[in-house]
This record gives sequence, C-alpha cells and structure tokens, in this order.
Amino acid sequence: MLSNHEVAAMGASIALTLSQKDEAWSFDHNVTLTSCVPAPHADEILLYIG
Repeated sequence: MLSNHEVAAMGASIALTLSQKDEAWSFDHNVTLTSCVPAPHADEILLYIG
C-alpha cells in the first residue's frame, strides 16, 4: 500500500503517487505524477487528493 507525504517550498515540484483504489497491493497500477504550482499566493494551502 502506497503512502506519500511531502512538504515543499512555494513553486517547487512535488511527486504525487497514484494507485488503483480496489487493488492497493497491485504494483502494476502505480503511477507517480510530478506537479507544480508556479506562483501560489502566500496565504494558500494546496492539497492534492487522488
């Protein structure tokens, strides 16, 4: 079962781990997506739910 939690500076890239919800132990369905928000506001919190 995958678990991923990261903290990054504003504008930094973050790796998001996605997997199949019904087959948590099936590693054939795992994907890592790199995402970045280039100019977030200082008072924003960004939360990814996949």
